[in-house]
Amino acid sequence: MLSGCAHFFYEDAITKADMEQAADLTSRGNYQEAVHKYEQIIARHPSLGDEVQFEMGLMYASPHNKYKDYSKALECFQQIIQNYPKSIHRRNSATLISLIEEIYKKDKKTMTQSRQIDKLEQEIEAMKKKLERIKKVDMELMQKKKTVP
Repeated sequence: MLSGCAHFFYEDAITKADMEQAADLTSRGNYQEAVHKYEQIIARHPSLGDEVQFEMGLMYASPHNKYKDYSKALECFQQIIQNYPKSIHRRNSATLISLIEEIYKKDKKTMTQSRQIDKLEQEIEAMKKKLERIKKVDMELMQKKKTVP
């Protein structure tokens, strides 16, 4: 019995150290290494799946992550909802899913508006060129008018 308890505490200490290391990698901006570490933790300790998925979801959604990937963040939070119905992270995951979906909508709207702005800017440039040509023709006509009696 004592050896079983000792094994449990040893494994718990290693798992805690692994989670701390993954969190440290994340805080230092080593997101790809952190993902690798989190994947190792899930492989060795499936019971921590919801905790790891939640941390990975936060990492993927972080504005500080230059490799930010909202679709991967959504996957992580959706896995918690689907696979861990009693998780303490379930409610926050549902909230974050809603927020990320709203961000997607806003990003899509922003992209559409950005394309519209680009198109309008191109039209403005074309009109400026036409105006310059019209001015040039007008100047030439004025010159010819002056020279014709």
